[in-house]
Amino acid sequence: MARLRRKKPTTAMMANATKAMVIMEASSSPKPKCDASAAIPKPAAIPATGPIQEGLEAAAAPAPAAGAAVQESFFGNRRAWLLAIFFGLGTASYTCVLAWLAPYYVEQGWSEQNAGLLLGFLTAMEVVSGLVTPAIANRRQDKRGVVAVLLVLIILGFCGLILSPQHLSLLWPCLLGLGIGGLFPMSLILSLDHLDNPRRAGGLTAFVQGIGYLIAGLSPLIAGIIRDQLGSFEWAWWALTGVVGLMILMVLRFDPRHYHQHID
Repeated sequence: MARLRRKKPTTAMMANATKAMVIMEASSSPKPKCDASAAIPKPAAIPATGPIQEGLEAAAAPAPAAGAAVQESFFGNRRAWLLAIFFGLGTASYTCVLAWLAPYYVEQGWSEQNAGLLLGFLTAMEVVSGLVTPAIANRRQDKRGVVAVLLVLIILGFCGLILSPQHLSLLWPCLLGLGIGGLFPMSLILSLDHLDNPRRAGGLTAFVQGIGYLIAGLSPLIAGIIRDQLGSFEWAWWALTGVVGLMILMVLRFDPRHYHQHID
């Protein structure tokens, strides 16, 4: 009995040690991590349809390479040629006056200084008209009336140079300057009004100016030949008067209601 009693404490100590080892193993084993996102329900995927799908496809499409857009050609369009010829004839009046107005008045007995000052006065009138006329014309959709008034001013100026160059000598350059100065921007505005797309309108204007400047560049040469053959600039002024009269007939065709029929 004494021996059995002595063994009880040893057995109890072993049991306690075993429990402690079990507790240590449990505490040392890795605990499963709790994922909070797993408890949040995920929404079901909604298929993109209609405008949403089109927008996603457009966003995912690769951007076009620079210069990939093909520039439209207007060489086969009749209205583009009409606009180019109209611009060229109007600019021809400017180049001829710029080149030959001062020599014309020198032939009339003016000094070179006074003839140069007269040309400077004409240029100043061109600047004023070039700033004011587009602001007035943009108030209306149909700009043919404004352009026709400018052409009439040019005709009156040429007639004054021919019939009475020594009288009212400031009036004729003033009329020419107001007409020519306003006609230049209005010719470009007529071209731009034909198209709503900025890129196409820019291409049309480039075509109009390219052909138009080729026409205008030849006009001083032709006027000089006329002067050499006939002995006076008056015949060159008469020729330009007839050209401007033709432009009045041309501008009647620029009806904004029919622009879409000529250039799609």
